[in-house]
Amino acid sequence: MPEQNPTAFSRLVSAMTQQIEQARGQVRQAVNTAMVQSYWEIGRLIVEHEQQGNRRAEYGKQQLQQLSQQLTERLGKGIDVNNLRNMRQFYQSFPKRNSVRTELSWTHYRTLLRIGNAQARDWYLQRR
Repeated sequence: MPEQNPTAFSRLVSAMTQQIEQARGQVRQAVNTAMVQSYWEIGRLIVEHEQQGNRRAEYGKQQLQQLSQQLTERLGKGIDVNNLRNMRQFYQSFPKRNSVRTELSWTHYRTLLRIGNAQARDWYLQRR
């Protein structure tokens, strides 16, 4: 077995580490992008299909509760009524799909949604 140069071996490990960390970052970004797009689409489905474009469905809370129960049965935890409300508000606040910036995380958008004034929210969005 050939003798290893410690410096060359250390550079090899560093290069491999950098490659793996870069790939992990790309995976995180891809997952984040898919989640943001999916949550926007769920919000659209709630508003457009269940509410026929109205601000709220006439049966409101019960509808979101039923959706949450059905989704939890099929997918497991994570889609509770509060999350569905956030998704609905996300779509209502950003109704144009191309206005959603996929480099922002769902956490960023939930923070932006707390800003009631649309102009202020847009200002913060541009400063990101």
